[in-house]
Amino acid sequence: MAPYYGCQLVRPFSLFDSQHNPTTMDDILKALGAEVVEYPYKTRCCGGSQTGTLPDVGLHLVYMLLKEAVDRGPT
Repeated sequence: MAPYYGCQLVRPFSLFDSQHNPTTMDDILKALGAEVVEYPYKTRCCGGSQTGTLPDVGLHLVYMLLKEAVDRGPT
């Protein structure tokens, strides 16, 4: 699994995790038995607010996140 925190879950203020390298979901998933992969895009913007006004930009951001997660998954 590649946990995704997004750009707003731990920013601008986080009371429970690191803003730049959060690990709470990683730890929970590991405790449940999941294999967690290193996912450097876990705090990148998903483009959710862009998809309505600039669909090409929003879709490209989502594509980058999904592609990176797939590339790091099982082969």
